[in-house]
Amino acid sequence: MAAGDKNSIQKLQAGLKLLGYDVGNVDGAMGKNTRAQIDKFLKDNNISDTSPHNMAQVLEKVRQKTLSDPGANERLMKMAQNPAALNSEDTKVLQGGLALHNVRTGASSDRMAIDGKAGSQTAEAAAKFTAAAPLNSTQIKLLQGGLALLGYEPGAIDGRMARRDGKESETQAAMKKFAADHGLEN
Repeated sequence: MAAGDKNSIQKLQAGLKLLGYDVGNVDGAMGKNTRAQIDKFLKDNNISDTSPHNMAQVLEKVRQKTLSDPGANERLMKMAQNPAALNSEDTKVLQGGLALHNVRTGASSDRMAIDGKAGSQTAEAAAKFTAAAPLNSTQIKLLQGGLALLGYEPGAIDGRMARRDGKESETQAAMKKFAADHGLEN
């Protein structure tokens, strides 16, 4: 994998850790352990259209998987509920996870620092994340069932919001159609 900037590698490492991969420390270094876990992630998820040498592609695949994985979201939510109680390494995982979720602080251009310090920026981002908590699989099933009852086509009522390949799911398309039909578009 080509070297990327330290912040991107830290986000990648944090995302892999949230997904259960043992990359070691979230240090922003593209070491042999991080490289091995990238290869394992790509293999485990049957991702063949992404080169392990393309940092931007790998980071996007990890971001997509982190956003759609209930276990990763549950781990991130647990960390975000009490960031002051985390050790430095777990704080880096929290910070990287929040960055992958595009949680911003202050001005919209502020980039989440991944420094292991649970300061005011981390606390603010964690509070934003917990306030806008993602739906759990039971809530997604209820949403899918409601959309189906209303005549929209959410696909299988399986508790999954996103597709593994990152493309728009039937549930997401049904939600967009519902929002458009009811004037709820952004």
